[in-house]
Amino acid sequence: MGKIRFRRGLDADRQNITPDSGEPIWTTDKKELWVGDGNTQGGIKVSGVTTWLGLTDTPASFAEAGDKLIKVKPTEDGLEFVAQGSGSGLDADKVDGAHKSDLEATMDSKISTHASDASAHHTKTTSSEIDHGSVQGLDDDDHPQYLNTARHDTTSRHPLGSVVPHDDHGNLSGLGDDDHPQYLLADASRLVSGHLRPDTDVAYNLGASALRWNVIYVAGAYFYGGTMPGADNSYSLGSSTLRWSDIYAVNTHWGDLGFVETTCPKCGKEFEIGDNIILRVIRFDDESGGIMTVPIHLECANLSPKTIKRKCPVKEHYYVWDEEKGEVVKGTRNKTVKKKVKKKRIKSGYELDMETGKIWKLKKQAKKNVRDKIVEETEAVEEVEEEIEEVLYEEKEFVI
Repeated sequence: MGKIRFRRGLDADRQNITPDSGEPIWTTDKKELWVGDGNTQGGIKVSGVTTWLGLTDTPASFAEAGDKLIKVKPTEDGLEFVAQGSGSGLDADKVDGAHKSDLEATMDSKISTHASDASAHHTKTTSSEIDHGSVQGLDDDDHPQYLNTARHDTTSRHPLGSVVPHDDHGNLSGLGDDDHPQYLLADASRLVSGHLRPDTDVAYNLGASALRWNVIYVAGAYFYGGTMPGADNSYSLGSSTLRWSDIYAVNTHWGDLGFVETTCPKCGKEFEIGDNIILRVIRFDDESGGIMTVPIHLECANLSPKTIKRKCPVKEHYYVWDEEKGEVVKGTRNKTVKKKVKKKRIKSGYELDMETGKIWKLKKQAKKNVRDKIVEETEAVEEVEEEIEEVLYEEKEFVI
């Protein structure tokens, strides 16, 4: 028996052709039947997904079904058209067996009941009565941009720690660990640019017997009391290379009297143990008017006069306030000039052992500096440039 086979292919291919009038096309991928009219590209769809199954009383044209309704057949195996108002179909004025007028009355009654039921409405209207968390769509804390007790105490709001412990000055916004330049630093890295005075007269000490300053450098000092060394016959005032220029005193008491001169300026011979010496006056002091002398051999006193040269400090006038007199007084002092020199010094954090000559590196222990280990000078010593004041001298001739 012969078979008739339609033109067939993929739906995508169908869309690119215009089939002749009456030419059928079957899409093998979508299982749809299309028929050409000679004009429409791809043809006209005849069958596919949408189908009507078991329709009875089908009108001659779907255009005439405007007064018909569709219902499931009693046998539940298809659909059928039924006329509106027919006993076997759906009444156009009924929904689930009830007339529209009945439904309207029921709806009005339900609305009236709902309106009069206070429990069905939010009757609380003041801020003290409304529970924010009960509002639909909101929680008790639904505005995270506002502070509350829990959020205020979080470290994300206060990064310094739990509930704002401002325990580190450097963590405060806009401040550093050293943000008060008016205060002195314990490591002495900040220079003092003003007077350092106690708030009470004769009340405080600078250092202590067990915590002494190592070296104190001053340009001038006034003492209103006794100045004594810590032990008898133990310390020096100046040295052979760092001498005081002038010392003024009313009375001096000495155990041994020493001179820096090692040769007699009159004869030129060196002093020896057992020599008798005298003091020869060579000039008068410009400030006090006192005599200035040099030591010579006793036997040289009668030798012919001799001219010698000595370096003397250049003097200049200055003015100070005399607290005892309560007025400005004029004084004379050695003239100085400032100059820059390079020096080697022990770095901060290191210490010289004066008994052994070794240098120790220090470390912090219980907030104190203690010796850690002995190090080489190359580690502990640094070269610095300092500005110093140097006394000006001039050479003068004297006859002795």
